[in-house]
This record gives sequence, structure tokens and C-alpha cells, in this order.
Amino acid sequence: MNLKNGEIIWNRKLNRDFGWNDVFYANDSTLMVVASGLHAINLKTGKGWDYDAETGGKKLIMSNEGSVYGLVLNTIRDSSNIYFASKEQLAKIDK
Repeated sequence: MNLKNGEIIWNRKLNRDFGWNDVFYANDSTLMVVASGLHAINLKTGKGWDYDAETGGKKLIMSNEGSVYGLVLNTIRDSSNIYFASKEQLAKIDK
């Protein structure tokens, strides 16, 4: 949104059925959002790529810590890759 005149510059819909697990910058203009997958968003245009993945489930899981409805997954990053775990698989994504 343009803060000077309130005009919408771009919008992008992301599935967040199980919340937003993580947000980080890939570089100065690309935001990475971990929410039902991994999504790269160019902050100037709203464009980017999506790696859709199931990151939770609707089935209730009981544990000693209490009830859990989803699976929170973190990313691990190094200088050239992003490692992302989903409910079904582990992915290595080249930056």
C-alpha cells in the first residue's frame, strides 16, 4: 500500500491455515514467508515463487505437553540453500 495516498500497489494471497511459521529476508528486496510452504515475495512487485507444502494437520495430536493441532516447521539456512521440512518431505532449495 502506498502510504502517501492509500493506493494498493500489489496484493498476494497465501494459505495460512496453520499460521505463519517464520518470516525472513532472502536479500534486500525479497521476503521469505513460511506458511503452508515456502513463499518468496518481491517487496516491490509482490511477485515471486511458491513451494506449497502441507505443514500441519487437522487431526488432534495428544502429547505430554498438551494438545497440538499443527506442526510448526523451521527453516535452516546457509549461504546457498534453504532447508525446509514439511509434513511429507524434506526439501533443499537453492537460493
